[in-house]
Amino acid sequence: IVVGYFVILLGPDAYYAYFTGKTGATPGKKAMGIKVTNAEGRLPSWGQAWGRAFAETLSGLTFLIGYLLMLFDNEKRTLHDMICNTRVIRNL
Repeated sequence: IVVGYFVILLGPDAYYAYFTGKTGATPGKKAMGIKVTNAEGRLPSWGQAWGRAFAETLSGLTFLIGYLLMLFDNEKRTLHDMICNTRVIRNL
């Protein structure tokens, strides 16, 4: 049961962090033509990718308020972007 719990809890974060750290985008983000970068416009570090994955979980646990922060931020960043100093940009 404990192993199953960790797979369910960490599996999506591991998937997200792997693709974000390696290419800057999950397959879904690639299909939408967007990617995640650090503040300098480069790929996020592995630490930022893992941190953003966990921080995105926090955004969801706060009744999605973490996502609504983008409505009030000049750079349209969500809570997990603010925490990890990342940006989501169009992948031209």
